[in-house]
Amino acid sequence: MIEINQLQYLIELQENYPNSADLINFLQYGKTKHFSFWTLINKYRIEIPIIQRDYAQGRVDGKSSQIRGGFVESLRLALRDKKQLHLDFIYGSSKGDAPLVLLDGQQRLTTLFLLHWYILHKLGKLNGYKELLQRFSYKTRISSKEFCQAIINKPIQSGSEAGISFADGIKSQAWFFRSWEKDPTIKGMLVMLEAIDKAMGAVEEAELGKMWHSLTQDEIIDFQFLNLEDFELTDELYIKMNARGKTLTNFENFKAWLIKKNGLSEEWSSKLDQEWTDLFWKHKAPGDYEIDTEYMQYFRGMSQFKYALTLGNGDLLESCKDNLLELIDSVYIPYSLYEELALFSPNCVADYFSVLNKLEGKNIEVLKVVLGTTEQSIFKKFIDSPTYWDRTVFFALCCFLWQVNEEPFNFNEAQKENLRKWMRVWRNLIQNTTIDDPAAFVKAIKEIDRVKGSYGSIYEDLDSKLQINFFSENQRSEEKLKASLILENPEWEDEIISYEQHPYFYGQIGFLLDYAFVGGQYDLGLFKKYAEKASILFSEHLNTDEFDLERALLTKGNEHENYLIRKGNNLCFCLSSAGTLRQREENWRRVFRDTRTNGGKQCLLELLEDNRSLEEICQDAVKIADWRRYLIEQPKLMAYCKQRLIRKENNSFVRLLGSSKLSHYHAELFTYYIFCLLKGEGGFNGFNYKYEFVRGGGEFAHIAINDWVHKQTSYSLHLYYIENRDDVLPNPFRIRFFNSKGNNGDNLYCDLTQDLLSGFVYQDGKDHYGYWFLVGTVDEAQTMLVSLLEKLRSISG
Repeated sequence: MIEINQLQYLIELQENYPNSADLINFLQYGKTKHFSFWTLINKYRIEIPIIQRDYAQGRVDGKSSQIRGGFVESLRLALRDKKQLHLDFIYGSSKGDAPLVLLDGQQRLTTLFLLHWYILHKLGKLNGYKELLQRFSYKTRISSKEFCQAIINKPIQSGSEAGISFADGIKSQAWFFRSWEKDPTIKGMLVMLEAIDKAMGAVEEAELGKMWHSLTQDEIIDFQFLNLEDFELTDELYIKMNARGKTLTNFENFKAWLIKKNGLSEEWSSKLDQEWTDLFWKHKAPGDYEIDTEYMQYFRGMSQFKYALTLGNGDLLESCKDNLLELIDSVYIPYSLYEELALFSPNCVADYFSVLNKLEGKNIEVLKVVLGTTEQSIFKKFIDSPTYWDRTVFFALCCFLWQVNEEPFNFNEAQKENLRKWMRVWRNLIQNTTIDDPAAFVKAIKEIDRVKGSYGSIYEDLDSKLQINFFSENQRSEEKLKASLILENPEWEDEIISYEQHPYFYGQIGFLLDYAFVGGQYDLGLFKKYAEKASILFSEHLNTDEFDLERALLTKGNEHENYLIRKGNNLCFCLSSAGTLRQREENWRRVFRDTRTNGGKQCLLELLEDNRSLEEICQDAVKIADWRRYLIEQPKLMAYCKQRLIRKENNSFVRLLGSSKLSHYHAELFTYYIFCLLKGEGGFNGFNYKYEFVRGGGEFAHIAINDWVHKQTSYSLHLYYIENRDDVLPNPFRIRFFNSKGNNGDNLYCDLTQDLLSGFVYQDGKDHYGYWFLVGTVDEAQTMLVSLLEKLRSISG
């Protein structure tokens, strides 16, 4: 332990000692005593000094809301279950009868003040404790002080009685000044009171009474308090340790708790402050000038592994899910939870530290080279904003490091090779398995841990006795096959790895291996041929504006069976995003696994065997006599389908869906094809034209040319395709020419019928009046429409 004069020196030079473990250890363990809020307020008048910031635990941003929710829930559970909750360290200064001026702990003590006030208010016992509660005061703003006095001394009608929230009930009192709503501390207190009420408002009076006893008599919620007046120091301590941004951080407090709990040696303490600090600093998030968040993320992540390994093999209990979610998602995790779950026992901490030892210095650079992660290391992903995948991949790396006694810098070539093989297999398995909730995460962690003994022989074990559970069955089979091929012929390994790293295949290339299986064996030459072409298709031609891959694939197969995948009542061209496993599994990977005679897998193989360019292949559309021709010829049809979906009612009626449902706007295939074609060729020039998209199944989408004026009368020309449910309607295209004033008989058309409307039939009716012409094919409909537009132009001239 250091002397007082040494402490004074460190404080005065605090800017040179931002991570001084000696200072922190002495402050926290040399002169601290255990207190509860109740014992503290009985001994001191507590004052929040002017120099302190506003009350922040009531802020409404995302981070504060999460901290507040977790903290309030921790308080409630501690009181309900009578489980000790320790709130770390609080510092202040008080001499004689002077108020205790808080230097660190304002947020927690303010919340505890509000909690005590709330319970007394709900129990109707405020009058008996007014004088004691008034010993807590704010000096940051006069309004903050007045508000605290008011809620203690003024009557309050419950908001629930007026049908409003608890906080709004306070604001509705006659004594509440509207100007107080501009005070950030008061606003924060009201938000916190609302959170407390939501957590405890339904608690019965008898249970509240027990909670009050736990709070004040059993001192279930406590903290360690240090009176800095013992050191005869001035406010310079606060200025230098808090106002300058070098107050004791969450991680500094955590580190001190960890050191005390485990009695860490000076060597470990030094590594936390020096060697490992360099590791985290090199891998911090861009623009972040501290590493506390990354340090805390590491220890929290490691504790998640340890907790997962303690759980059984059956279904995850709700309490276990809650604990795991708190460890993963909560911003604030009380040390009591770590202690309750035994996540920082000496053995656990030794494992956490051993991994850091094998990552520090030159070790991590060796690992990056061996694993090919020089751009963004597995460690960086783990301490940044990790997904379940990121966590699981890092655990696989930890298992290897725990099994090998050497540090990576001293690995021999065999050890490097074993590490590369181990991580290659696990990354493929992890990235191709859905791990997006606590239950899946636990199963993945336990399974990797179960087979960690294969760290040095993963290929051999996969090829023989090793059975891996939980992970994707398809991927497990694929990894076994790859291991067998590599062991039989090592030349396979480089080729397999090369195409596994493709940004869309993402470790899954089983369909390419299937293509190379000829004559009862796998042909490496064929694999290279198909893999090279497929890698180009799914990088250079994936999701282009011209949809050349999708259109070329649609030339293969037939009108009934082709590469399109079914999604409910719809067919899909495939979305090309590689962002998530689900997006890949629900799109192109279904094509890779489609084993129908003329299904997606066969269509893709035919495309890979076709030596023409995709543009040349798409020119085959003229040879296709069914609905596919129009999608292949006109890329804009696919572009309209934002989710790449069509509804194929039969072989002659296809809807192009703008969204995923028929109730949203959609087009009809043939008329939209004609519309896009004529629009692109300028065929509508000089006319007011548009395509009328429709919603639901009762209307027909169509081309509309409106407001053509002749002799002061406005006319419209529409082209429809009428649904042919039985594939027997001889002339499904309907051209309608009608005046826009309503059904006035055919007298308005008399001078147009001979040249313009020859062959048209007049119909009289409320909704379908006008001249109609029936056409049988797309080409005929297009030709007729162009002819009519030319005639209209000549009449207008």
